[in-house]
Amino acid sequence: MAYDILARDGRPIKKDGDPVKAMDITVEKIEQLDESEKSFVAVASTEDEDRDKDIVRQNGWDLKNFKKNPMIPWSHNYWGIPIAKSLRTWVDKKVNKLLFKPKFDPDDDESMKIFNKYKNGFLTSFSVGFRGIEMNWRDEENHWSGGMEFVKQELLEISAVTIPANPNATVNVNDITESQNLLQLGYAPYFAKTESGLFYPVRQQLAEYYHPEVKAIEDMDGVQEVYAKVFDSEDELTVVGYYFDPEKWSIEEIKTWITDNNEPTYKQHYYNWKKSDENWEVDTIEEEAKLPVFDEPKVLTSDDVAAAAQDDSDIDIDADADADADADADEKSQEEILFELGKALETMVNEQMLKMADALATAFDNVFDKILVELDGIKKLIIKKDVAPILKIDDNNDDIVPDDSISKNDDEIEIDDSLISPNDDKSNSDEIIEIDDDTFGNNNIVVNSVNSIFQQKLKEIFVNVKKDKVNIEF
Repeated sequence: MAYDILARDGRPIKKDGDPVKAMDITVEKIEQLDESEKSFVAVASTEDEDRDKDIVRQNGWDLKNFKKNPMIPWSHNYWGIPIAKSLRTWVDKKVNKLLFKPKFDPDDDESMKIFNKYKNGFLTSFSVGFRGIEMNWRDEENHWSGGMEFVKQELLEISAVTIPANPNATVNVNDITESQNLLQLGYAPYFAKTESGLFYPVRQQLAEYYHPEVKAIEDMDGVQEVYAKVFDSEDELTVVGYYFDPEKWSIEEIKTWITDNNEPTYKQHYYNWKKSDENWEVDTIEEEAKLPVFDEPKVLTSDDVAAAAQDDSDIDIDADADADADADADEKSQEEILFELGKALETMVNEQMLKMADALATAFDNVFDKILVELDGIKKLIIKKDVAPILKIDDNNDDIVPDDSISKNDDEIEIDDSLISPNDDKSNSDEIIEIDDDTFGNNNIVVNSVNSIFQQKLKEIFVNVKKDKVNIEF
């Protein structure tokens, strides 16, 4: 899905006041791999609908600014050193996809490490960072589940990433503790039905807040306050939302209470991203934000809970994958496990299909090779028996063309089967095919005779291929 790119402290990154968004894609395979240049061609974006029904129209890409400085960072890290640059970026109208050709730095060990991971298939994903210029809700009556259509968008960067479709993808501003923000802990950034009650957030950037505390409000039945602290701040705890008991509070009562008991605006911060011809510049901007307004609560599902973000700053992608999988197995949800199993099954099926396709292609190549041999044999037979007046042989294009003149004699023509099939060592008398020379007196009879011989040989070829069988290992 298209998600807002957040800094590691939870604050959003914006350009010209608009959120910088990302959409990930898993690349089926890379093309035109050039080992000497350390480059290849890959897909950066498609027009496929994602699981949240978001669509990016490929003819709406504005690539002008990106081409001035086509740097490729690691995991949208605008504070780090780029690991590659794009030699060429373009929209292929035939396949309706955004393509690019990344070149990795042969003098940088981290860059080479990542290049080899893509080359060997251990990394398969890229993510576009972009600013939406024109966009529409695909369903005006249901914004929650209808998705968005990005009609025009500015490409800011293309990132190498490990995990596609990560709604909590983050980048590093500086070293931090291992604490998780409210989004990572499962707090909804919207009015939602949860197991603890109806949650109404009064701050939009929940990823900026850590260490939540829930307290009941005195003399207020069925209401609890959720406090939290801004990342890396000594400020007092801030109220970021409320839980309401749905048996004691109606939706209209909740909305009225929120408006009456909270300031209409508050201060929040974001990172303003600028891109010069040589590097990135990021400034912290303070802005006035309005109190969030929601109409109806949404049912909170496992899809809406962001997974714990990983610290990608060290790019430690050489760790033992099996050990990591064992350590994280208990933390994986059933949905994640089923998804991984589905991907593994898809890979296995694709591999078997490729094996079958290769085997069938080999078999058909074998058949057609033998057919060509038989055609050549028939041509040589006709030349040898001097029937050019009936079938003229054009040695330039190997075509057999009728001729008006007819050659006749009273001799019987004996055609040895070995002439028709040069690869067949058999030439016994039992396999002699006899054709009366009178048959060459009529053009149609000649054609029918040659067809009959050729059809007979085709049957023999297919029977023999069938007997040989095609072995396909699974």
